[in-house]
This record gives sequence, C-alpha cells and structure tokens, in this order.
Amino acid sequence: MPNSDKQLVSISSYGEILYHEVNGTQLKTTTIFNDKNYDFRDIYINPDLKGFEATSFVPGKIDMMIQRGVEAGEAALSELKKLKKKVMKGK
Repeated sequence: MPNSDKQLVSISSYGEILYHEVNGTQLKTTTIFNDKNYDFRDIYINPDLKGFEATSFVPGKIDMMIQRGVEAGEAALSELKKLKKKVMKGK
C-alpha cells in the first residue's frame, strides 16, 4: 500500500482497485482487485449530457452542463440523505 507521495491506490467504478507507482518518468499500474460485476458506487449521479462533447467546455455550455449536474444531484437527494444516515450510524 502507498507509503510515499509516489504511490497511489485508486478505485474505478468498474470493479477495479489499482495500485500506481511512479519510478522516475515511468508509471507502473498493478491491478489489485478486478471484478466487473462489483460496483463500488453507493449512488450513481449521471446528469444528462447528451449533445455535449469534449469541445463543449465554453462559457455558455459549461453553465448548462453544471445546471444539469445540479438537477441530477437534486433528483438523488433522498438517496444521498439515506446514505448519510447509514454512514453516520456506523460512527
């Protein structure tokens, strides 16, 4: 596990736990856990960004994307509150 600023463990939403280590200019990545059927997310907030692309990051479109993200977050608010209760119960 990481013991320096040149090491990192990351978790993907695709059931992977990855260990990364920088050695000079090289990045070495090792898969620690991999199960495509395992989803680490408690809640998946997925705003509708159809019609937007990587080139959409211009002032007017960014505001629209942020607004869609806010709306998606608000739609998941009851789920988020349930998760908060579950997490706080364990403390």
